[in-house]
Amino acid sequence: MAIPDHHKENFEMMLQAFQHGHLALLDCKDAKTGESVVVICANFRDKQGRYNQVPFAKMFNENPYEEVLPPATFDKEDYIMRAMKFLEKADSVQIANLMEDFFVSKAPKFYKRVGVYLARRDIEPTLSQLKSFFAMQDDLPIEPFLDFVDDKLLKLEKNKERPTEKG
Repeated sequence: MAIPDHHKENFEMMLQAFQHGHLALLDCKDAKTGESVVVICANFRDKQGRYNQVPFAKMFNENPYEEVLPPATFDKEDYIMRAMKFLEKADSVQIANLMEDFFVSKAPKFYKRVGVYLARRDIEPTLSQLKSFFAMQDDLPIEPFLDFVDDKLLKLEKNKERPTEKG
């Protein structure tokens, strides 16, 4: 998963606050649970001279190595192969749904082009047609789509591992 731009921007602001000595640790309350949580904040004064705090991150209360997994060291070929294997077995409806999900959520400026492409050929997309579509796009490589498909597959696998709750 790519890091969203707003997180990158916040990180840059936090670095600037750090460089100027304007970072602080504050003991706050979690709005959802009411539990105490330590937060990294930037301190600044507004035009009226009042101090304000901008929260950037929560500190871990437990061992962080038990709460998060490090970024996977993966070979680009791994996710491409996993996605391609899935797409080889997928039917045209699954491929069309994945294309629509991808272009609506990840590449909306290309969505109209995809719809025109599929409608013009009056086809149900197959893997070979999908490859040829991306091959014709100078400004849109197939890799982001394959990464998107792989993310979907990983989420499905994770949901299968999770025990279901009985009501």
